[in-house]
Amino acid sequence: MGRKCPVIAIAMALATVMTIVACDGGSEPRMTVEEYAAACKELGQSFDVLQGWEEDNIEAVERAVSEAKKWNPPADLQEFHEATVRFAEWGLRAFRDAGFFDLMRDLEQAMEEGDQEKISELQDDLSRMEDKIMELGDQADEMTDEIDRVTADLSPTTRELLEDANCF
Repeated sequence: MGRKCPVIAIAMALATVMTIVACDGGSEPRMTVEEYAAACKELGQSFDVLQGWEEDNIEAVERAVSEAKKWNPPADLQEFHEATVRFAEWGLRAFRDAGFFDLMRDLEQAMEEGDQEKISELQDDLSRMEDKIMELGDQADEMTDEIDRVTADLSPTTRELLEDANCF
């Protein structure tokens, strides 16, 4: 994600990455790669019904992250798993703290209502937020570089299984 990446693309990328998040599963037996891919696919499908920036949708994503943290990935996916969970947790926190979710929710509502004055005001707010968004984009770039690195270290078969399950 470079500096020219639009705000919506950053948010969409965040949502995509959240479909594969997880953390140490504690005493649960380790999943197989196939089980991990299936869980990832199921989690991703649960996001298909979410539309818009309503608080309930953001909370659903947070619950999914929390649930996925219970996964216990196979050893060869541990580093990938940890990198993706760090990215998802960081993204949720960073975008919430920046006020991005609230701003997008307000903008969506103004567009539904056809309130051109409010839309213009919110677009101005979004423009003022541009530096923060670019800073977040730079931080996201660093984290996605780590995810790319650990993904490249996976076996071709594992990468293919995860790709087929839309885990990337």
